[in-house]
Amino acid sequence: MEAGTQNGFGARLRRHREAAGLSQERLAERAGISANAVGALERGERTRPYPDTVRRLADALGLDDAQRTELAHAVRDGDREQDRGASAPARAVLPGEPTPLIGRDGEIAQLRELLREPGSRILTLVGPGGAGKTRLALRLAHLTAAEQPDDVVWVELAPVADPGLVIATIARAVGLDASGPDAGEAVLGSWFRNRRSLLVLDNVEHVLDAVPGLLRLLDACPGLQSVATSRSPLGVRGEREFPVPPLAVPPADPRALEGDPVDYAAVQLFVWQARQRNPDFALTADRAAAIGAICRRLDGLPLALELVAARTRLLEPEELLGRLDNLMPLLVGGARDLPERQRTMRAAIAWSEELLAPEEGALFRRMSVFASGATLEAVAAVSDDDPPAAEEVLELLEALAGQSLITVSRGGDATRYGMLEPIRQFARERLAHAAEDESTRRRHARYFCDLAERAAQELEGRSDQALWADRLERELDDLRAALDWTERTPDGAATGLRLATALWRFWEMRWLVDEGLARLATALARTDGLAPTMRANALTAAGNLARDAADYERATAYHEECYRIRRNLGLVREVAVSLNNLGVIARDQGNAVRTRTLCQESLELFRRAGDQHGSAIALISLGLAAGRLDDSATARSCLEESLALFRAEGDLWHTAWVSIYLADQLVRDHDIEAARSLAHEGLRLHRQTRDAWGVAAALTALGKADEAEGMLSSAGRRLIEALEAAAEARVERAIPTGLDDLAEVLLRSGEPHRAARLAGAAHALRGAGRRGRAPAPPPDQDALGQALRAEELRHAWAEGEQLSRDDALREAAQAVDAIDDR
Repeated sequence: MEAGTQNGFGARLRRHREAAGLSQERLAERAGISANAVGALERGERTRPYPDTVRRLADALGLDDAQRTELAHAVRDGDREQDRGASAPARAVLPGEPTPLIGRDGEIAQLRELLREPGSRILTLVGPGGAGKTRLALRLAHLTAAEQPDDVVWVELAPVADPGLVIATIARAVGLDASGPDAGEAVLGSWFRNRRSLLVLDNVEHVLDAVPGLLRLLDACPGLQSVATSRSPLGVRGEREFPVPPLAVPPADPRALEGDPVDYAAVQLFVWQARQRNPDFALTADRAAAIGAICRRLDGLPLALELVAARTRLLEPEELLGRLDNLMPLLVGGARDLPERQRTMRAAIAWSEELLAPEEGALFRRMSVFASGATLEAVAAVSDDDPPAAEEVLELLEALAGQSLITVSRGGDATRYGMLEPIRQFARERLAHAAEDESTRRRHARYFCDLAERAAQELEGRSDQALWADRLERELDDLRAALDWTERTPDGAATGLRLATALWRFWEMRWLVDEGLARLATALARTDGLAPTMRANALTAAGNLARDAADYERATAYHEECYRIRRNLGLVREVAVSLNNLGVIARDQGNAVRTRTLCQESLELFRRAGDQHGSAIALISLGLAAGRLDDSATARSCLEESLALFRAEGDLWHTAWVSIYLADQLVRDHDIEAARSLAHEGLRLHRQTRDAWGVAAALTALGKADEAEGMLSSAGRRLIEALEAAAEARVERAIPTGLDDLAEVLLRSGEPHRAARLAGAAHALRGAGRRGRAPAPPPDQDALGQALRAEELRHAWAEGEQLSRDDALREAAQAVDAIDDR
């Protein structure tokens, strides 16, 4: 028997065939090859079967993965035996796989498919440090080695500082003498020319000048393919880039969760790593939310996840989550057998930063002030006090993207440039170390203040309100970061006041009222030395938001101070605004007579100033006050005039609200079809401007129209939909009113007990949220008293008062279902 035959491919094939109880003819039939071919393989007459032949035989024999790998390796081992007999050099062993590869099945399948494509020559796995490029390439190499008849050659280039030494390093990896003349491209070409080989080059980004030599080698060897890992593309013809994505993370909104949290690859990796340090670690319900949040904060970056998960030996995930604002100290402590650059996240990122030119490094540091990515315009604005041209910034961004230090995302109104969170915190450290933090944050706050003031103009009386509201929402994290900076910086008071004031309408449209009030209160406390007009504008914004929050005492105080400032300054139009605002508060408190007086004066001042927009707003208040005073003709006239003015301006948001107000008045006037048409217009426009409170109000108006026509089941469903919209948008002041409306529908539907419970719940919720306003009486209590005995009414009402908001909403939905079931 020849050397190696006992453990060679033929011997292994024969043992597997006999264990399966198959003859050579039967195996040949199953595999779709000739019996002579099977015999030649078993006798060692054929030592290099094609990969497809090996796969067919493994399938026919029903081999498991381990047996398939063993059989494929037998082919390669036979090749090596022959090579040694021909004085061939010994090749380096493919590194082992130290850990399971978690969550990358899809990427592996894509990479294998790309390698199989005709003409596939160079496949580059591109991504930032810590993305898992090396681990992915290693798995791909092992899978290829199990099938490929010749070689998979692994070359680690991280230690190679000189691009001129790359070819010699590859030569040593295949066992050639790197010190003699055979270390050049020619001898490597001779070595690979007649082989089907995969050359895997790990960490190429710092030796890109060696790539032309690699390209010449590939040109000379038709059977050679290369896989490279790099933080930047190689930039040569024939290259296929494969961006290595972060691991999938669970969504922040639990309602969007698909399946169990452990179904997400980032969570799987975190839990696996945690169990390596603490075998008793379990993914409990209490831990799942914190782990999901950690995965999101780390942007699914594998190395960061591994390093933070290691800390579960000492801290619970909830404790770790609270420390992620200072992330870098946590991102250390990788396995001792890893290269230094992979043992800490800082080292992994620094490896890329060191390859940047000075101006590229400066932009890298300064981009760390962005909380959630930025447009090209924003990046240019923070890069310098005298912003460079867009073309210059694009060149720098291209360099950063080339090193995988920034992310590029497309969609919405513009391309956005961002950073994964671990990279951003590293860059933020570098920004502070360069003493550039304050100057960069000042430019950041100034840019977003200017943006908010531009948006504020568009949100008042423009047809593209929705676009600007959406733009501000995309920038919300950075708007908050800018406000944070102004609040903690002595010279940020003026910018903070301007920014907080400019955002009030956006806060109202997106129902971020409490946040807006808090920001304005902080800014107003720092107005010493600032222009009184700036304070007056901020007081108006704060008063409007306080009114939205039903804090009427606070709203009145803000607007009265504003009125005094503006009157003293002789600002006619601005005084009209303040009078109208005070009239609106009076209306909300049930004082329609005072509303009419204040708003009539406001309207006269607006008209004197030639302000159509202000006139339209004052007409809303006058129309609603007239409706409260049962003056239907005046109510309709004022609201119709206001609606016409807003439509002429193209002001979608105000048009939507006035449509709803007029629809309510038309229901009271029994003009149901016209009311329904207006309510549908309001619903469409509020959905267009994404005003959740407005959507709820429009649905309520439609429900009242249905109720007026006796369509009680439809009315109930509309009102439930409105309540759900208000609850989802956290518009708490709309909930009691919606429950009152639904109680009326239930009473008319013959459900007085349910109606009394919901009316009691509404009364309690309204009282719980009351801040200085007059209490509203329970809805149609006389009718409830006629439908229920006094004791029954008191008991049902008291039961309703004990319901939480969510319990009241559930009971309301069940009550409407009961109407439908009859």
